[in-house]
Amino acid sequence: MYRLVALCVLVLTATATDAAAAEQLRPAPGTPDPKRMALVAADLGGARVTAQHYYKDRDFSSTISYSREFEDGRVGSTALVYVDSEVEMGTSAQVSATYVSTLRSVLGTKKGRAAFVNAFSSDELVSKPTLGRPRRLGVGSDSVDVPLTFRILGVKTEAHFAVFAVDQALGTVILIGVPGRHAPLAVVTRLARIVTTRMTAELTPRNIVLPSLSGTPQAGSTLAATPGTWSGTVTAFTYQWQRCDGAGGNCVDLPSSCVPVGSFCTTPALVTGPTYMATWFDASWAGTIRVAVTAHGTSTAVTVYSLPSAPVAAAPRERWPTNILLPAISGTLHAGQTLIATAGTWTAGASSFVYIWQRCDTTSQPSCRPVGVDGRAPTYVLASADLGSALTVCVIAYNAAGAGGACSARTAEIS
Repeated sequence: MYRLVALCVLVLTATATDAAAAEQLRPAPGTPDPKRMALVAADLGGARVTAQHYYKDRDFSSTISYSREFEDGRVGSTALVYVDSEVEMGTSAQVSATYVSTLRSVLGTKKGRAAFVNAFSSDELVSKPTLGRPRRLGVGSDSVDVPLTFRILGVKTEAHFAVFAVDQALGTVILIGVPGRHAPLAVVTRLARIVTTRMTAELTPRNIVLPSLSGTPQAGSTLAATPGTWSGTVTAFTYQWQRCDGAGGNCVDLPSSCVPVGSFCTTPALVTGPTYMATWFDASWAGTIRVAVTAHGTSTAVTVYSLPSAPVAAAPRERWPTNILLPAISGTLHAGQTLIATAGTWTAGASSFVYIWQRCDTTSQPSCRPVGVDGRAPTYVLASADLGSALTVCVIAYNAAGAGGACSARTAEIS
């Protein structure tokens, strides 16, 4: 008799399974496994498992699904004749949420509930069910419970059909109480929460193999990161490169480009891509490099770190910028006027320049001193302090491998 009831409920779920094909189904390596999300016998007081298998659901856009059925279970003081726990991996979170909301909408109408009831056949043992209005379970990102009652040999029997979504996973719990006894909503809610907790844990990105670095740790050379191996649901990877001490500790996030003159950086944005060009500044600290990889799930993110590289070595001198045409100054040499410096021409792909303006006396062997820390720009406004002096600009050219310097000719006397 109990199996007959279970058969009726399986008509309700409309999960078309093929036992022969199910034997060949398995989740792809590294992908979420619905088997690990479903209820187990211990959740139901050691209930007897009567069937379990992977399957593809023709009525839901699933990649792979798993069903586990139980008889003679118990949740606290509530005895249950039958429980079916199913988890289906949908193709997206939107697909799963849409399925639940559509089910709630359809079963919220008289026409929808009538069609639902008509899917059942009845006989002298089991009557057609009566459906209550669908209600929210409050588990997962979306959920619905449909209470049912029907009669077995004339005895009122309570049942529940609960569906809930967590990201792209769709969970279902179907339970049938003992005829003549109450099967409260709290029971199906408790079981649904067990499943949603497992769904969340299984969908959360989990690192299996740490990220790794390739390339030569030398100034001017590019290091590349691989994100490692992950399970769970990963929608995207982001990267943050870090400089560490020689032992791989005391790590700090790396800016994309830093021209260190004191604490001055020309481009302080952080490095968030999968590659990083080591710099002469890394080498000057004898620092090591590592990368933090963050795996983003639909609603969670997990960060792990690669092992540090070997200490960054200095680049050969020929890879540093070398000046082949001196910097120059243009503009009117009067107080209040703006002078403009050009960097000159450099080898080795110089990419950043710092301009150091200097005030010189006009003796035959002039002495020059920087005008101040604010003189790093390619322009300089002449001040009264410059009267009677000459100006020169020294340019430091940087690339990742190193730096070179050159100074312009001195201007005439400022008047």
